[in-house]
Amino acid sequence: VRIVFIKGNHDHDKVMYLLECLRVFYQNQSDVTVVDSRKSRQYIRYGEWLFGFTHGDNQTKPADLPSLMATDKDSREHWSDVKHGIYFLGHIHHEKRQDFRGCSVMYLRSVSKSDNWHWEKGFTAVPKTAYAFIYDKDGKREYEFKVNI
Repeated sequence: VRIVFIKGNHDHDKVMYLLECLRVFYQNQSDVTVVDSRKSRQYIRYGEWLFGFTHGDNQTKPADLPSLMATDKDSREHWSDVKHGIYFLGHIHHEKRQDFRGCSVMYLRSVSKSDNWHWEKGFTAVPKTAYAFIYDKDGKREYEFKVNI
């Protein structure tokens, strides 16, 4: 298991604190890796898949993400060995999925708190959703789980 942290535009301090707590908790677990990176875009290669993660507040056009994934120095070394790329984002507070040549972009709902900013902007009726995806190394997605909280 690899745990990747991506800070949001509302929870930077809390995400970094959670990162440190989980690093300590899993430090002696050989089957769990907590990726200690504060980069705003991170990538994981798994078989024929390249997964990209970013919050999405700095990427306003989904069509720009596949080219960003292809040229980002942390991901471009993998493109000759993978068949599929997926970018996971969460900033827009609703689910949106788009496919581009060789890359899918998935905006996922967040489990954000109900704070004053969200209340004033009218984000009070949006479901808070947790997602889990299971992929095969050979490039086939098997399962997707979605739970509204």
